[in-house]
Amino acid sequence: MAEEFHTENNKMKYSKVISALILGIFLISFASAIRPYGEWEDGSQSMTIAEGESVEFEFDFFSMNPPMTISVKLYDSNYNLIHTFGDTTSSTNNFFDTHTITGIEAGVYLVIIFGSDTVDANTYTLSLTVNPITPPTPPPVNNAPVITSTPITGINEGANYSYQVIATDADGDALTYSFIENPSWLSISSTGSITGTTPNVNSNTRYSITVRVSDREDFDTQTYTLTVNNVIEEDDTTDEDDEDSSGTRRRTHRSIRTYSEDDAYYQHLYFSQFDTDLTIPKFEESKPKLSWFQKLINTLVAFFKWIFRLE
Repeated sequence: MAEEFHTENNKMKYSKVISALILGIFLISFASAIRPYGEWEDGSQSMTIAEGESVEFEFDFFSMNPPMTISVKLYDSNYNLIHTFGDTTSSTNNFFDTHTITGIEAGVYLVIIFGSDTVDANTYTLSLTVNPITPPTPPPVNNAPVITSTPITGINEGANYSYQVIATDADGDALTYSFIENPSWLSISSTGSITGTTPNVNSNTRYSITVRVSDREDFDTQTYTLTVNNVIEEDDTTDEDDEDSSGTRRRTHRSIRTYSEDDAYYQHLYFSQFDTDLTIPKFEESKPKLSWFQKLINTLVAFFKWIFRLE
């Protein structure tokens, strides 16, 4: 019984010795190994940034067997060297430093921290992902509205003027209408309707009008000249028997008629050949510029009207 106890006790002693021996070997090995370490500015070993941004990292070395040879380099994902932060040596047991990475293109990178001493060598790796910057989507190009309608450019005095401005917008934007230039007797609605009563004029009178249509970013304009025609009335409504200087009697018919200046000029021009008392009115504006064919038609119409009246 005593022998069995002695044997068991010896086994326990041998086990403790072996354990102590293994621990000693481990401690000696750990103490003799150089230990590099690194981390990004947020304390992690893996960092993601956007292209154009910068990031800082730090690293340190510890060794029981200086001097240490230290190398810190940046590689791309294919292990092509991008940048060397430093190749240096240290005669102390500890070494610490920081570096900043900036201005690199999008991609995946590795920071490899390498150190060696008189006994061993070791590395530590940090990973970095740089994402490309997505350019902002440009704002859509605005299409200016376009006025497509044709204005009414002539009207008699004392009449109601009406012109609907029509415009299109390729973007379907809401449109607003306004005047840039206009006579006071014309107005424009929010939908582009131009209305007004023409004034009485002594002669054909021209008014300059400019319309503006806008989609609040771009606009279109339309400029035109509106002519208000002077209207002439003849007041004599009697039939008269006249006698000229040679004693020849003739019958003249006069009636109330309304003409524009263009019609009145040519009708009076014809009748004055037969009635010396009928004079050509003097207009403030010059004789209308009509073609010879228009003049002939006006004269023939006036002639036939005069013949039928005499009958």
